[in-house]
Amino acid sequence: MDDSTRILITENDERAAQRLVESLATGGLLTEILQRGENVVERIRRTSPDFVILDLKLPEIDGITMCREIRKFSNVPIMILTAHISEADRLNGFNAGADDYVCKPFFSSEILARVIAILPRIRPNRAITELTISYKFLTLVPDRYLCRVMNERVELTPVEFQLLKTMISQPGIVFPRDKLKPADKLNKGISDRAVDAHIKNLRKKLLKAEGSENLIRTVHGVGYKLE
Repeated sequence: MDDSTRILITENDERAAQRLVESLATGGLLTEILQRGENVVERIRRTSPDFVILDLKLPEIDGITMCREIRKFSNVPIMILTAHISEADRLNGFNAGADDYVCKPFFSSEILARVIAILPRIRPNRAITELTISYKFLTLVPDRYLCRVMNERVELTPVEFQLLKTMISQPGIVFPRDKLKPADKLNKGISDRAVDAHIKNLRKKLLKAEGSENLIRTVHGVGYKLE
């Protein structure tokens, strides 16, 4: 692992934090510890760490709120580390934007293994800045097939994602159905009706997200555009 990879650890238990530091150091990872929640979001905004290990029980601010705040401006990988073990707690963590969820007590070696496994998937090449495309309340991360509406992740199929990516690249431009059809071999034979069906499903998913509105407009007889 690149020895310039920086991990921000938020943990108010000094012994647990030190165990993490020692374990991550064996993988060549640099670490920084914050023990109070009030400093975390601003620190991430200023220093752009490569990975965040987030304790849900920090003073001043709860971890779920903090995770949502981070996701408003950053796609940094976030691992939640907590004693909250219920299925509802896990779902809350993932819905807030976490990439991984580990329950206490934990094995330090497992944390290192998880970090090393996640980093190449999310940041396969540190020399390449991850492309993010944003428009109004929409954010797309093409390399991860990630779509967010405000701070809420929306699960899209590959075809739906490609349709949205095409339209978001030129808002206001009307795209005929044949220009929206995926160019890959798997979807080469997609029909105009199929495009309409995918657009319909895409609209539904985006409209379910909090704070959204119908951005996809139909231009009758021509195609679709992003308002």
